[in-house]
Amino acid sequence: MIYVVLVNWKRYDDTIECLESLVGISEPACRVIVVDNQTTTDGVQRLRDWSEGRLQADKSGPPWSRFASPQPAARPDMQTLSVSEDFRASGAPFLTVIANADNSGFAGGCNIGMKAALSDPDCGFIWLLNNDTVVDPMSLAYLEKMARTDPSIGICGSTLVYYDTPDVIQTLGGRFNRYMGRISNVGEGEPRSRLREVLAESPVDYMCAASILVSRAFIEKIGLLSEDYFLYFEELDWEARNRGRFKTAWAEEAVIYHKEGRSIGTNSRGRPSDMTLYYYNVNFLRFIHKFAPLCLPIALAKVVAVAAAFRLKGDAAGGRSVRLALGDFLTGKTRRGSISAALSTAQS
Repeated sequence: MIYVVLVNWKRYDDTIECLESLVGISEPACRVIVVDNQTTTDGVQRLRDWSEGRLQADKSGPPWSRFASPQPAARPDMQTLSVSEDFRASGAPFLTVIANADNSGFAGGCNIGMKAALSDPDCGFIWLLNNDTVVDPMSLAYLEKMARTDPSIGICGSTLVYYDTPDVIQTLGGRFNRYMGRISNVGEGEPRSRLREVLAESPVDYMCAASILVSRAFIEKIGLLSEDYFLYFEELDWEARNRGRFKTAWAEEAVIYHKEGRSIGTNSRGRPSDMTLYYYNVNFLRFIHKFAPLCLPIALAKVVAVAAAFRLKGDAAGGRSVRLALGDFLTGKTRRGSISAALSTAQS
């Protein structure tokens, strides 16, 4: 059995559209667990309205016109649990929503879902999938096929393309330069026609967690996602802990249409949001401190330079976000969720 784990934070319309595409998967058999961070009664009711046919997904986006056959009209049964309730696989419906009163971040939300999935002894793989995606009906079949070619494969990545321009690659995976503090998306902006050439020219360091199929063996050996980060660097941390144990693979034909950054208001083709600037920089420093401590002086200098660059450009909010990240790393302060209040305090 394959379990699909989604984390939702406020963006119910995106989640419903993603679920609509998942219903279109005819094989292999799968169940979906949505972890709803900072749950509201109205939000969970919207998911129930969709499952009972009272709310329709928006299918006006470009990906839907590419699917070979219409998506089925049937709506799956849904159950709602709290974080403290046990997930019972026997008799469980296609969709389970776990209502989380807190915002546990990406890693925390995924871990809640993965723990539930792993409680089913028949769970062999978990598909971590961003809620701001639409999946091709055959995507999971291609992921599973690749993952089963070699039992030593722990993570299998996908081909992520832009939702609004589906012929353009968003990423085939990531590369990380620890000295420059720079993460780059392999293939970003390239035409889909160059998939294989792009990957041959620039091999990846890690697969993007917006869509990765992870084996049960990998999770049991390496552990769940680290919740130290809240946002960003979770998959890099996983790969760093895994180094030399499980293989990483890529399923070329597993195409995922990614809206990219809807929940936190950012994307790779524009100025990152203040929230992104904060979490990226503070977690960059945490990651380097954990896995490459000798590089920490360079990393600190890099973040100082980024803060100064925003100030010189007249972007006061960006500069404050990066300085807040630097200060929190140096003092060991951990934040979760919005940083708006902290930035307002820093401005006053």
